[in-house]
Amino acid sequence: MGGLAIRRVLSIGGLVILLACAAPVFAHSHTPEPSVTLVLSTHQPIDSPYSQWLSKVYRELFARIGMNVEVRYVPAARSTVYAHTGEIDGQVGRVSSYQDRSHQLQVPEAIYPLEMIAFVRKPWPYPPLEGWDSLAGKQLRIEYMRGASLPQRRLQERIAAQHLSAVTSVKQGLSKLKAGRSDVFVASMLSAWPFVNSSEFNEDIVAAGVLERDAIYPYLDARHHALAPSLVKALQAMKREGLIEALRVQAYSQ
Repeated sequence: MGGLAIRRVLSIGGLVILLACAAPVFAHSHTPEPSVTLVLSTHQPIDSPYSQWLSKVYRELFARIGMNVEVRYVPAARSTVYAHTGEIDGQVGRVSSYQDRSHQLQVPEAIYPLEMIAFVRKPWPYPPLEGWDSLAGKQLRIEYMRGASLPQRRLQERIAAQHLSAVTSVKQGLSKLKAGRSDVFVASMLSAWPFVNSSEFNEDIVAAGVLERDAIYPYLDARHHALAPSLVKALQAMKREGLIEALRVQAYSQ
């Protein structure tokens, strides 16, 4: 793998969700150098509520193990490329199955629970959707976030290629949906809700149903795998304190 992107920045305290997961798969803890800064990617623009929330979470999380972290916006598909080349040290959130196709390793403690939602225009002529199979057989034009491995896999297994397309941002997907250029936009609730709830979209767009529930985990370059036990303990402590959820409420209410 290529060299790691490392910079020096100041650590900032944060606040934060709930959800605990499997026991650590990494063997040894590690005491890092306080001066080291790891660069993590987020798939949402850095000024979005989602990225503001997770930036605060990760600053606090890494501060608790004596490290600094810088969160940068990198589109999801490009993040996977950068993960392979070592241009980023980790990613703030991917589903559990992402590890099967990545050079990066999962930190086995979920950051937050994931709901994949089918967003549609009002009025929606079909019954509420439930599960991926409920999208099949309707000849719907469906869009999802480029580089989002879970919806891409699930949709390609069920929907003909001519009815599928990908967008680079949540706002682009919702804008195309509102304009009638697609019939369904698939995105996570936490990523899309600030937009769906805004004056730009709340009169036209509605959630038609939950397609899948999963969880989102931190991912680190394999060179940093020794940090995992310390991160798991710190993340569990933040959950017990209610800090992750408090930070989410703060970011999403601004």
